[in-house]
Amino acid sequence: MKPFEWSLPTKMVYGAGEIKRLGEEAKAFGKKAFFVTFEPVEAAAFIRESALASLAEAGVETVIYDKIEPNPSVKTIDEGVRQFKECGADVVVAVGGGSAIDAAKYIASVAESGGSSWDYVVLASHTPREYTGAYPVIAVPTVSAAGSEVNAGGVITNTDLKLKSFSRSPYRIPKVAIIDPELITSLPVSVTGDGGVDIFCHLIEHYLST
Repeated sequence: MKPFEWSLPTKMVYGAGEIKRLGEEAKAFGKKAFFVTFEPVEAAAFIRESALASLAEAGVETVIYDKIEPNPSVKTIDEGVRQFKECGADVVVAVGGGSAIDAAKYIASVAESGGSSWDYVVLASHTPREYTGAYPVIAVPTVSAAGSEVNAGGVITNTDLKLKSFSRSPYRIPKVAIIDPELITSLPVSVTGDGGVDIFCHLIEHYLST
């Protein structure tokens, strides 16, 4: 086996109903949370309600940004950065799948480091800009898939250029991940199956790609 280093600094909170801990965890990082999530879906309304209720109970003011699409776009993320800075939030809370969590990590890091989210991605055509820091991120995954809630990476789409790329930085690793199986088991079986395929693809790609 080749030498390697492994670091998992994210605090993981696991258990049924543990989404109730969200407010308590967020409060440790500030008084106002920027709540990054997907567009409202009736079947998943209880997830949003539970998260917002926990934040409110802890006295954390919340600004909702629910514009995140699958494979989030540069435009969506850069608008999130603008709104985050404008509202004066202290912490970014991501609730959703990998796209919502990736978007939150970009918002938190670009808001601190400056520029556009596309400046930081890995591309043959340019030298990626270096992150200089990030606001704290708390991730609440609602699907088992890419593991974005505990890693430094994130995928972003440039719809103008029709390109998708990624960036990573230790600054972007979420401070806390709240993994509540009651949220994940609420998904349709087909979505859970898709997540399983996603996990396999992320594992195998390191052996098949340079």
